Amino acid sequence: MSLRRQLPLLILLLAVPLAVAGCGGGVSKEDYEAGLGKVQVQLEDANEASREASGTSDAAERSEALGKAQAAIDRAADTAEDLEPPDDAKDEHEQLASALREYATLFGELASLKEDDPRQTELYSEAGTIVERLDSANRALDEAGYEVPEQDDE
Repeated sequence: MSLRRQLPLLILLLAVPLAVAGCGGGVSKEDYEAGLGKVQVQLEDANEASREASGTSDAAERSEALGKAQAAIDRAADTAEDLEPPDDAKDEHEQLASALREYATLFGELASLKEDDPRQTELYSEAGTIVERLDSANRALDEAGYEVPEQDDE
C-alpha cells in the first residue's frame, strides 16, 4: 500500500478511538462528552478529505485535499482546546488536544510535499507516534468512564 493510500487509515485510526472518548464546554461529564462528540465529527471531516487525497493522482488535488484535512484537524484541535475537562480528565485531555494540534501540523507538511518526496516516510512515522499518543489519551478517558454520544446529522 502506498503512503498516499494510507492517509484515510491514519485519520480513521485517529477518529475511531475518539468514539470512546468525549469532549465538551464545561466541567460536567455530559458537557465534556458532548464537546468530544464535536471533535469526532470534525475528525470525520478530516477523514473524508484524506480519502480524497488518497484517491487522486493529481498533485494539486492531493495537496488541496490534504489542506482540507489539516483544516478539519485544526478545527478539532481548536474545539478540544476550548473545552474545560472535568478534573479527572485534565491530563488526558491536554495530551489529546496537543496531539491533535501536532497532527494538523503534520498534515500541513504533507500537503506541501511533492508526491515522490522521501520526507513522506518520516512524516508517516511521526503520524504513527501521534496516533499512539491519541490512543493512550482515549484509553485513559475510556477507563475514567467518558464516552462520546451519537451525533445527530445537521
